[in-house]
Amino acid sequence: MALDILHIKVGEYSFQVDRKEVSAVSKFFANGFPLPDNNEHFISGLDPDTFYLFFGWLEDRDLESAVYRTEPWLSCAAKAWMLSKTIEAPEFEDFCLKVFMRNCALAPLGPWQYIQDNAPPDSPIRRFSNHYIAWNVSLLSGKPSEFDGLEAVALAAKANGDIEDPRLYDCAHWRIPPGTTAESSKAADATEAPLTNPLALRTANWAPARHGNMLFMGTSSNWAFGRRVLTMVHETLTGEPLPIENLLFDGNVYDLGWDGLKENCSQDEFDFSTLPAREFALYLINSVQFRCGTLFQLYDEDKFMRQFEQFHGNSDDNELMSPLWYVHYLILLAFGKAFVVQISKSASPPGSELFVQAMKMMPDLVLLDCCPIEKIQVLCSVALYLQCIFCRPAAHHVICQAISMALQTGIHTEMKSQYLDEKYVLRCRLVWSTLYILERNMASLLGVPLMVAEEYISTPYPVCPRNKQRTATLEIQIKISKILSKIHLSVYGTEGQLDSRYLDATRSVLRSFSEIADQLNNSFAIGMNENSSGISRISAHLHLQYHQCIVLTTRPLLYTFLQSRLGQADASLLDRLKSESVRRLVQICLESSYRIIKILSVLLGQGLLENFLPFDLDAAFTSTIAIIMAATIDTSLVTDYNHWIQKSYAVLDEISSRGNTVALHIGSELRQLEDTLDHLRMREGWLTMSFAAGGNPLGTTQDGTDIHMPPPEGALGTGFLGESPMNFGLSPGQLLELANSLDIDSFLVPMTSPDDAQL
Repeated sequence: MALDILHIKVGEYSFQVDRKEVSAVSKFFANGFPLPDNNEHFISGLDPDTFYLFFGWLEDRDLESAVYRTEPWLSCAAKAWMLSKTIEAPEFEDFCLKVFMRNCALAPLGPWQYIQDNAPPDSPIRRFSNHYIAWNVSLLSGKPSEFDGLEAVALAAKANGDIEDPRLYDCAHWRIPPGTTAESSKAADATEAPLTNPLALRTANWAPARHGNMLFMGTSSNWAFGRRVLTMVHETLTGEPLPIENLLFDGNVYDLGWDGLKENCSQDEFDFSTLPAREFALYLINSVQFRCGTLFQLYDEDKFMRQFEQFHGNSDDNELMSPLWYVHYLILLAFGKAFVVQISKSASPPGSELFVQAMKMMPDLVLLDCCPIEKIQVLCSVALYLQCIFCRPAAHHVICQAISMALQTGIHTEMKSQYLDEKYVLRCRLVWSTLYILERNMASLLGVPLMVAEEYISTPYPVCPRNKQRTATLEIQIKISKILSKIHLSVYGTEGQLDSRYLDATRSVLRSFSEIADQLNNSFAIGMNENSSGISRISAHLHLQYHQCIVLTTRPLLYTFLQSRLGQADASLLDRLKSESVRRLVQICLESSYRIIKILSVLLGQGLLENFLPFDLDAAFTSTIAIIMAATIDTSLVTDYNHWIQKSYAVLDEISSRGNTVALHIGSELRQLEDTLDHLRMREGWLTMSFAAGGNPLGTTQDGTDIHMPPPEGALGTGFLGESPMNFGLSPGQLLELANSLDIDSFLVPMTSPDDAQL
């Protein structure tokens, strides 16, 4: 379908923009240019440079407002804000205000006189400007400055006590009318409790662990999320702390038979006879390549196998081999045994003795003089193995060590130099992609800050000339990891703390999903019929990662509403489910949860579930707990609850039956959560509670569908979440429609102080 292009000329600038897109964000364009035409429209009386900023923002609405800007934003942010008011573009206005607040101190010529002359006295930018001027004047103590002669200078003399830096407060603070405190606003509108992300950065919490230790509850952490929910539900029912004796904790799942203290173990003392024979070892290495080779570059196959043949061909030459190769070899064998041996009754995974031996023999990589890329690959292998056995902090520590080495090696850059050949550059890009994907995933699962900011990474996507599928797989993985970074920084960072910011962050993330949805569904389509044959394990992995990101973005709403349902937060928050925007976000969270379970069920039916790599297990937990919570919050949200839960437990039971103790713990804790909620339902009489928009009767969705029956094809949600015949993902158009339909008024309410935030 051809685009409806609007031709605009402002001063010397000419612009061509999509009419529907610009009309969606600006009433000026929606009302002034309602009909398609091919004429060029002239706009006079407005600054061309600020229009240039507006159309640049429109082209890339995922621009980060929280980063420092360059020109022309430094000089024109205030003018751009004024333009946003003229063209009635509230989303652009919010972006401009954030940019101005972040960068005002860097502007070469202060915009203060311009704001005083043009901005309304009660506008947020004027109020921020006045406060900023007064703060600076109080610091200067009467010395000459660029603020001399401005009206706001007098405010410094009238202030009682010290004046704070206004940048400590966010946009929502400056939107509150003058003379209205947060408390009085709250009292004036008690029915509109603030809808915030209780899992965001400033609401960090700790939980008791074994042996009297305390564990940090990371913001986006899956484990922390589950523990928060289980603790809250248990304490609501019993009034007592949650017993921790039988719960899942990092590093306490498997007994590796080693305390981490290195024995006097050298290469010469290693008994090579304990290693598998050549044929079986080759089978194990090939299994690692089959399971991980497309997703990660854990080793360079050609180079590694040459050393493999040397090792098994002539033991007299072993002393000439790289000391790090033995370690790498043992780790890959450990992976191979874990993949090949499907059922284990041992207290440790198959092959763990090889991993322990590798760690005992690990040289000091700081002092070891060898190829840095080889060292990074060994560390990636160690980190992934630790992640598989639920030693997540240790895994993150190792991957950060690898990141540090990579930064010093420069493989995070474009690597353009006459001294670098193409083969080496491709190798580095493959290794960096592995490192980047693992670090983003591990940081998210722990809920800790990212090691490297996106703006410092300029590595192009790796291109494998002889393997187009791998090229496409890595590109999608990297794009999903970039979205994961955005979720981590915005939804769970400072951007996620307040109402308008949480909405902006969520809307931006949904737009990012729309950018990769087509590529994912076209290049990695999977059948939605559970009887489909030949499902691609790679495609399933990518779709699972994609939908987990959607759940991660939207599940703070579930946590907030569950808090309210349990009496741990303002009861009026549940009324927000009557808002179409809020309900749509909850529905897309559940829709992705359903699709995760569908994919895992297909993999289960075809014997393709991962019993050692953690990705399927993470997906099963993410989807299941979301459905359990939603069914407690509002019975009309979940269609055919038992259907989805039974399928999810079937997946968890299958993984645990293969010797995965982590899956056993996760299944146990989810069932414990269900049982506790059942007791609460009976005690509180929740069986007939529903907060569906429009007062829907109990047991029906908005379209009247019985909630105990499987939904008709395409009937989930509100229509835009219907399934396509051959994919498990929303189309770009559906995601953009959802992002653009989110109503900021559903979220934007008076700000409360941090002390009022509910954990």
